[in-house]
Amino acid sequence: MSYSATTCPAATRAYGTACCQVPERASSMGCGRMGRGPRIRGTASTRPSCCSTRGRRKSSAATGGRGPGPADDAALGAELALHLGHLPKTPEQPDPRDNARHALKARVPAPALYAPRPPRPRIARDRMVLYEAQIRSLTMRHPAIEPALRGSYAALAHPAMLAHYRELGITTLNLLPVHFRADEAALQLRGLSNHWGYSPIAWLVPETRYWSGRPGTSPAGEFRDMVDTLHAAGIEVVLDVVFNHTAETDASGPTLSLRGLANARYYHLVPGNPAHDQNWTGCGNSVKLAEPRVVELVVGALRHWATHYGVDGFRFDLASTLGRDRHGNFNRDAGFFTALQADPILADLKWIAEPWDLGAGGYQLGAFPAGWMEWNDQYRDTMRAWWLRSSGDRGVFAHRLAGSSAQFHHDARAPTASINYLAAHDGLTLRDLVSYDHKHNHANGENNRDGHHHNAVVELRYRRRNRQCRGQ
Repeated sequence: MSYSATTCPAATRAYGTACCQVPERASSMGCGRMGRGPRIRGTASTRPSCCSTRGRRKSSAATGGRGPGPADDAALGAELALHLGHLPKTPEQPDPRDNARHALKARVPAPALYAPRPPRPRIARDRMVLYEAQIRSLTMRHPAIEPALRGSYAALAHPAMLAHYRELGITTLNLLPVHFRADEAALQLRGLSNHWGYSPIAWLVPETRYWSGRPGTSPAGEFRDMVDTLHAAGIEVVLDVVFNHTAETDASGPTLSLRGLANARYYHLVPGNPAHDQNWTGCGNSVKLAEPRVVELVVGALRHWATHYGVDGFRFDLASTLGRDRHGNFNRDAGFFTALQADPILADLKWIAEPWDLGAGGYQLGAFPAGWMEWNDQYRDTMRAWWLRSSGDRGVFAHRLAGSSAQFHHDARAPTASINYLAAHDGLTLRDLVSYDHKHNHANGENNRDGHHHNAVVELRYRRRNRQCRGQ
């Protein structure tokens, strides 16, 4: 099976111009979020405090992108309505109209031939320093990068950025989602976009909005060149991947891909009320990796990013959802986890779990199988309390600093299974953490309600339901 990319000429303004990738045999998702040991430095952000929390709705214009249109754009609203699978005023009834002209589409060109590539850096876990970054935000204001290149894949591998990474001492770039996304209708109608990118609709293709648009290049080619340049500089690339939900959101959302193909197979549905989705993710739906074909699809997408683009690993957003069985229970021996361990390509890469979701029993820190690393929010909270408030229990402080053995000293797991961090895209950035007692997230249009209010102890496991999806 081979994958390739092309631009979809029939894509609509509502859901962007898709650079679609599908396997040569049919794909369901063709187009349709200190000291020795593992270390992670918080993003040393140059962004203003209004961007400091994971505010869900931020204008794309604020980050250099083109806004999707004014909030009173009636034409956009009508176009968005064409992507619903139900009658807008009667959600229980299917929409009988034919939307083939407007639906996202994919083409399959011949696989391209590439020159030999630099080897993977293969940084040892106990030497790994992760740096989380959003493609556009990281370079949009860099004075050494020409304006036309800023905010693109190419800018991320610019010589000025390589020097910046070396100065920080990082070994591994952890990129926020880069797979093609479809911004939620509610955001588009308000002139906003899902800036962080946690709204996927095509798992096999790089987001076209991060392409520089230079003549003779393509989004896929530019992403691949970016990875090669970073590898040549000794820097790994880990992708934040979102397989727990899709941009089809809840029952009132659009029908773009999986919902129209086999809704009950691809999503966990409410027992006895299959018109509605289980919402363990807080984003409207929950992808059903209890289905073998769904596991096959996700593993195929991961293999594509690993082989075609050469990435070094993955950070799995709301990873507890990936381990839920047909009844919604988390299982560390789930089929998806077993498939990763058995895959000859993926088994050699880095896997990082965000070990929670919103469902019952969703908090699973330390419960993932051997080979996994996990975001350790308990380390974060303990260190913030000591650093910012000079408070906390000395024994707990020592326990976290020494590797959190209560969570990870079992089943052949090592202290390096804990990803120790102080700041990430959830909550205040590192700069804001030492600048403010409370968030100042006004620019997102949420009246400063989005994200957690305090910066000393941040509770990531609680996500307000009225936030449509992750990202801005």
